[in-house]
Amino acid sequence: MKTKVDFYSKNDMGIQIDLSGRYNLSGNYPFLEKDNDAAELFLFICFTLRQLNNLGQQDITSKALVGLLVTGSTVTSLLENNVEIPSGETLLNQVHTGAMFSLPKKMATAEYLKISDALWNQLTYNRGFIQYLDDEIITKVPRLVEYNGKSKRSFEVTMPPFLLNAKGFGFLGLDIKYYAFHSVVGLIRFLGQKHINDKGFINKFVEVANHCGIACVFNQVPTVQVPLANAILQKVNIP
Repeated sequence: MKTKVDFYSKNDMGIQIDLSGRYNLSGNYPFLEKDNDAAELFLFICFTLRQLNNLGQQDITSKALVGLLVTGSTVTSLLENNVEIPSGETLLNQVHTGAMFSLPKKMATAEYLKISDALWNQLTYNRGFIQYLDDEIITKVPRLVEYNGKSKRSFEVTMPPFLLNAKGFGFLGLDIKYYAFHSVVGLIRFLGQKHINDKGFINKFVEVANHCGIACVFNQVPTVQVPLANAILQKVNIP
């Protein structure tokens, strides 16, 4: 299986998903053999978790992406190809809201407040960083255009084994945070267009996106993401 996200510029990007070869994974993940939707969700989860891990789970761009993922209305809006992404400050607030909502309902008040305070401390950033996030990353949403495979910058996921190759970013990786953020956002939009009339897929997608974000909030994204991706699918009842 392969997912390719190509940036032709900061204005245009194209995406291609190739599900051939998924049978090679079916020994460990039998659902992939018969279910294209599950395979696409699996690719999305692996891709997103790897990008979050590469960005760094405490990085402000990573936190903004998490705020997007844990908010069902924001993910649904992107699936409908609405490219108005909430501001950086709003996304950071959404991280806190999503994380607190995910906690057990019977948690002791003292423990709940302790976690809440710790999260707010993690989400406190210099105003200049938030302004940069707004001006240079969030508001500059590339168009999703027809894939032609001829780009200078790209992310490519292949399985098996699970590998993510970033090409064209150079030794310093200039602007890679922008491209990592919009590679995930673009993949959400792409899958939304593909499954525009499939409510079942959309509902599952919103759930898996939430689980990806929550895993990052609580520093639960491991360096090897495939087992967690499989666990997330099981949480949304994909055996």
